[in-house]
Amino acid sequence: MDLQKIVEKRKSKLLEDMSFNELKEYIETLEKAIFNISSVKQSLELIGEVQKLIK
Repeated sequence: MDLQKIVEKRKSKLLEDMSFNELKEYIETLEKAIFNISSVKQSLELIGEVQKLIK
């Protein structure tokens, strides 16, 4: 499930009304998004460190 589908589902259906599998999929997608954000943050920090070394 991608984030766009989650947003659409969230608009049309309250979390309380989701089935267990839907909630599980929702949580897994959020976990993936958080992991991706963390990876981007680490990459940006590494780029910053490399830029400091170059200067």
